[in-house]
Amino acid sequence: MALCFVILAARTAVAQPAASPPESKSDSPEAVLPQRAAAIAREGFSELSSNLLAAITRSGLNAALPYCAEKAMPLTRAVAQKHGVGLKRITHKPRNPDNQASATELALLRQFQADVAAKRTPAPALVTNANQTVSVYVPIVIPNALCLMCHGQPGTEISPDLQATLRKLYPNDQATGFGIGDLRGAWRVDFTNALPRPSATREN
Repeated sequence: MALCFVILAARTAVAQPAASPPESKSDSPEAVLPQRAAAIAREGFSELSSNLLAAITRSGLNAALPYCAEKAMPLTRAVAQKHGVGLKRITHKPRNPDNQASATELALLRQFQADVAAKRTPAPALVTNANQTVSVYVPIVIPNALCLMCHGQPGTEISPDLQATLRKLYPNDQATGFGIGDLRGAWRVDFTNALPRPSATREN
């Protein structure tokens, strides 16, 4: 899901992660990690969008698209390294094939879509993996028409020039046809050593 979110002003952000879950007084991983993941996702989005804004300001939207293709992954890795987590974006309709959701993740995205369809704000979802690591999925919902300049209907919301550039950069692009309020995908934040390890069995 290469970042092609359109930013027209420094404080106008699009396709942002969903709101953080309500704060909890509990310090359990199930209470703390979704809040932490949502904060990391917001930081990742802010880093990507601010750099994209600078590229658009320098050279315009069409010329900034190659910047998205080249810099989105390194910027995401930098945020992940800062926080000591794994971080990536996943989607059911990828622009970058590396962001294609797995079968398990697609089921989770369908749950988020059901929340959106029911006019509920999808909340981050915590998944405990077999190796005792934890992944938190923070939904990304398209909030306004700015996103549709890169992710809307080709030929109407996406200009022919922009569509040609997208086709060149992403020959197998699926990330179009979205509308305002649609689920774009999710940030996946992977935490290691997030859960208490089982106590070792002592031998007599």
